[in-house]
Amino acid sequence: MKPPYKRRIDLTGKRQGKITILRPSGEISGGWVVRCDCGKTYHASMSSLKGYYRPGIRSCEDCRDFVALGEKLSIRLKDGRTISQVARVSGLSLNLVYYRHRRGWPDWRLAEVPQRRA
Repeated sequence: MKPPYKRRIDLTGKRQGKITILRPSGEISGGWVVRCDCGKTYHASMSSLKGYYRPGIRSCEDCRDFVALGEKLSIRLKDGRTISQVARVSGLSLNLVYYRHRRGWPDWRLAEVPQRRA
């Protein structure tokens, strides 16, 4: 005998972080239509909301990128400059300077432009 089919849990109106679950999605099986506080509406699967393998989603991708960028911009080096200032002066991407900082590069080497091999 087959186990009884599980009923869909009604999550309509619930909040999870910055998102509000609006209604069941017709496009994704077992999915939901959600709205972020920034106003973006999108479809999310139940597994991405619950987060079986990693924490469940709490905001849209745009808001996550904005928070990550804000964290990168606000990091101060020992000499008082921010990572964004180093990137602007050197012409390197913000992500490259941030990556070098996280990997433990000395502050004076963060702005080194890689030499092209001939």
